[in-house]
Amino acid sequence: MWVLYQTVNSRSQNKSLLPENRDIGISYCRLLLNDTMLHDDSHRTGTADSPVCECGSERESAEYFLLRCIRFQDARNKLKHTVNEIFDLSTRKRRLQLSENLLLAPMSIGVTRNEDNDIKAELYF
Repeated sequence: MWVLYQTVNSRSQNKSLLPENRDIGISYCRLLLNDTMLHDDSHRTGTADSPVCECGSERESAEYFLLRCIRFQDARNKLKHTVNEIFDLSTRKRRLQLSENLLLAPMSIGVTRNEDNDIKAELYF
């Protein structure tokens, strides 16, 4: 279950859906802030010797972790299938490509609140 948190700044109103589970919410926020335990972030902060992923392919950034690392291909295929099902059931005329923005901030690219909930539920559960 996701809870709507609302922040207001001087220019606009921003809304974020965060999970009720605190640990999942922290992981989500850390991904948004590039403050994870992924090698790229850890290397930047001096807690890892190398920014390269364990698979040895490239830097282990959030984008790489979510979209390209071969270690998580099966989970990513399931996620892609679910995202496609969400959009097949909607009235959209086009398919959205799986991207870091779609996974971390879906509402910023025109996804409805229900679609946002469904994407995040699949990503974190």
